[in-house]
Amino acid sequence: MDIFDYTQSPKELVGVPFHGYVVNIQSIEDQLVKTVLDTSKVVDRIVVDPKQFQDARLMMQAADMKKAEENWKSRKFKKYPRSLVKALEKAWDIVRKNPDLSKEKPHRKSKPYICPDCSPRSRLDSAKRFAGEAGVSTLRFPITSMQQIYKTLGYIE
Repeated sequence: MDIFDYTQSPKELVGVPFHGYVVNIQSIEDQLVKTVLDTSKVVDRIVVDPKQFQDARLMMQAADMKKAEENWKSRKFKKYPRSLVKALEKAWDIVRKNPDLSKEKPHRKSKPYICPDCSPRSRLDSAKRFAGEAGVSTLRFPITSMQQIYKTLGYIE
């Protein structure tokens, strides 16, 4: 289950005990809606991971589909069919006709992300504004490799 926030807030939270705390995570129905919404991005020619289709089908087996359909309909997505199942079918049809819109891990980056404020150029600009900052190099602050970040987050293959 995804425990990260997203634009459309979950309709239902499930409290899960964790080290003496209760962590609220989104219900499987909310996660299913989010996953179908992600697959539906192919309507806008955005590449999606084929695993999301598999994930959606697996969640459909465990989710309360009536609740998931109600959740989908309550969000009033203008671009997508009014039915969650039909939205998934439409996305799948688009991918079958346009295989280039399906790629494993389309958003993974092989190079580390460097925010604009941390780039060597912006450091030089900052050094001009703040006396004593000159000479600070991003090389002195090694960036964790993307492979290590994915491993730490549990995305081990």
